[in-house]
Order: sequence, then C-alpha cells, then structure tokens
Amino acid sequence: MRFIATALIFFNIAFQSSFSQLQGQHSTLSLKDCMEIALKRNTDIRLSEQRVNASSADLTNAFGSFLPSINLNAGFTRQYGGNNVNINGQIIPIPQENIKPNSYNMGAQAQLPIFTGFSREANYSAAKNNLESQYLQMEQTAELVKINIYKQYVDVVEKMQIVKLRRQDFEMGKNELERIRANYEAGIIPIADVYAQEAELGSRELQIVAAENSVELAKATLMTTMGVPPDLSWQFLESSIPSTIEDREIKEFRTQYGSINQVVELAMQQRFDYRASNNNISAAESGITAAKSGYLPTLAAYGGWSWANYELDNVSDLGRSYIGLNISLPLFDNFNTNARIQNAELSLASRQIEKENLEFNIRTSIQSAFLNLEAAEKQIDISKRALKSAQQNHDAVQERYRVGISTLLELNEANRQLLTAQLNSITYVYSYLKAQKQILFEIGKFD
Repeated sequence: MRFIATALIFFNIAFQSSFSQLQGQHSTLSLKDCMEIALKRNTDIRLSEQRVNASSADLTNAFGSFLPSINLNAGFTRQYGGNNVNINGQIIPIPQENIKPNSYNMGAQAQLPIFTGFSREANYSAAKNNLESQYLQMEQTAELVKINIYKQYVDVVEKMQIVKLRRQDFEMGKNELERIRANYEAGIIPIADVYAQEAELGSRELQIVAAENSVELAKATLMTTMGVPPDLSWQFLESSIPSTIEDREIKEFRTQYGSINQVVELAMQQRFDYRASNNNISAAESGITAAKSGYLPTLAAYGGWSWANYELDNVSDLGRSYIGLNISLPLFDNFNTNARIQNAELSLASRQIEKENLEFNIRTSIQSAFLNLEAAEKQIDISKRALKSAQQNHDAVQERYRVGISTLLELNEANRQLLTAQLNSITYVYSYLKAQKQILFEIGKFD
C-alpha cells in the first residue's frame, strides 16, 4: 500500500508539473497556437494514432507470413526409479551400470509456406488497406478537431466582443445617469428619471456578469477540446479572427464554391473519411478471397536438424538433418470455410452500406452548410442596414431627450435597439465565418 500511495503521489506531482510547464510556456494563444496544441494533446487524435500503430503491426504480421518460420528447441530429462522391468509377469532387475537416467535432445526446424490458397496475399492486401484506412481516419479526426477548435475559438472571441460592447454600454449608462442627476439637481427633470436610470444601469451590469460567464464557459470548452485542463489561466487573441467581412470576400467565396454539385464532387475526391471507406471495401474484398482459400490445398517446405542422446556427446554422429514437402488438401472442414465466406461477404456488404450512408451524410451536411451560409449572408446584409437605422434613431432620440422633447423611456428603448443591432452585427459576422469554414471542412479543404 505504501508503494501504491508513493506512486500515486509521484504521478500527481509529475502531472501537475507537466501542466505547470505548459502554463508557463503560454499566456496568450492565437488560433494557430490552439490548433498546434490540440493536434498534440487532443485525446481523439491520440487514440487515432494508436489505431494506426496497431494497424501497422498487423501489416508487419501479414508480411511475416511470406517468410520462413524457424524454431529451436532443446530438452533435458532425468529419470528416477524404474530399475526393474516386467516381462510376462516376471520382474527382472536391471543392473545399475546399464541404467542411464539422463537424456538430452536438441533440434531446429524451418518451415516455408509455398502456397496457401492465396490467403496470405489476401491478408496482406487487407492489412495494407486497413492501415491506409486508419491513417485516413486519423487525418479526418484531425480535421474534425481543427474545425471544432476554429468554431470554439470564434465563440470565445465573439463572447469577448460582446463583453466589450456591454461594458461600453454600461459606461454610457453611467455617464447618462450622471447627466440625469445633474438635471434633477437643477430642477429640470423629476426624481423618477434618476430611479429609472439606476434600475437600467443595474440591469446592464447583470448582463455584463452573464456575458463574462459565457466567455469563461467558452474558454473551458475550447481548452477541453485542446486536451488541456480548463482551469489554466490562458488568454486568447481576438485578432486571430477578423471582426468584419467585406462584401467582396462574400462574393469571391460564392464564386469559388457556388455550386452544390461541384462541391459534392470535390468532397468525394478529397475527404479523408470517404477515401477511407474505399479502403475499407477493398480490405473486405480481400477478406472474401482469404476466406475462400479454405477450399484450396496448401503446400509448404520444411527442413531441420535433430539430435538425442543419454550424454552430451556424439553430436555429429547422432545428429540428423532432414528436408521435406507437406501438402494439405481440405476434404471436409465441417462447413467452417463456408461460414467464413458468409461472414466475409457480410463484412463487405456492411462496408458498402457504410460508404453509401457516408455519401448521403456528406451530401446532407453540404446542403445544410450552404443553407447556413446563405442565411448568414442575408443576416450580415440585414444587420448592416439595421445597425445604421438603429444608430440614426438613437442619435435622434438622444438629441430630443436633451432638449426635453423625448422621455427617458424612449431613450432607453432606442439604446436597447442600438445595442441589439450591434450584438447582432457581431454575431452574424462570426456565424458567417463558421458557415464558410464548415463548407471548406465538408469538402475536405479546411485549413
């Protein structure tokens, strides 16, 4: 128990030390920094790497079936008792000088399969395709992690922008409260306006707290995807993500990726998971070939050397060498080969259906991504016009309030409309960026 407790303490110290070093290496992270950390530490990627390593070992094992197998053995036996022999019920003692209790043996044998009914060729092909499939799946996992990192980083930046906007709104509210108090003390407005503005300021402060909490939650989600503890006090660069989108950029992207059919064709050529499905089908086809080899004969060559004696001598005189061929022809194997063929064909059918489902999912995801992109384009256009109108309305109501024509209620309502338009403008820009990157991810061109 002491050993276990000591080991746990040591592991905890090492674990904390590693993250302390990680914390010391980074303070403010760009989007590129987050990507690099995630590619090294994300658990899904690390698991995919282990699958690639296992598939690589399977390929090496499949290649080994083309090589000879070599065995070396040696043995020693000592006999106790048994100094008499029974001949027709007559017990006859054996003279002690004729008893040799020790016996020794040595041997070496090599066997080389010459023909295995094409099973080893099929197994090697299947292992090769499985390795390629696992590698492509690892690449697809990395792409998925990167798009998630991008979206989550955008969420962090978006929420940080919202916090800034709400703080600015709060400061404007404080300035407005000071002006209202001054007007009240001068006898220009009633005390009710002071109370109303104080209540409005309290509401804005609560919204700041909620916005700040949203930032911390977004950071925790991002850091979890990166594979680091979410309690590390890291900051993130807002400049890694553009805060505005020009109409020219929107048109250029539409010109390059305007046709859904064109994008679907690109996806089938470039997506790692779709290419991996082709390798899975090839591996399953090889599995059928390997299963059918059970109906074919096998041929193997073998050779070796053996020696046995009661004493450790006369190795050259008593040793013998041999070579030979062994052919095996299956006549009836209790329908085992037939069962293996049926299972292999089922595996192939499953892989083909999986590919078909994947193609449907890709088409659906691309269509959904284009719909989201189109909606984001419209939202950006509408939000620009709405922001301009809200700003003009706010300025007009504020001026009327200053000269006593408008009420404080109207001013606060105009301010809320302006703030909503500003928040929408931020949200829709980042929604467009995520929709744009989602399309690139769907066609296998996310960078």
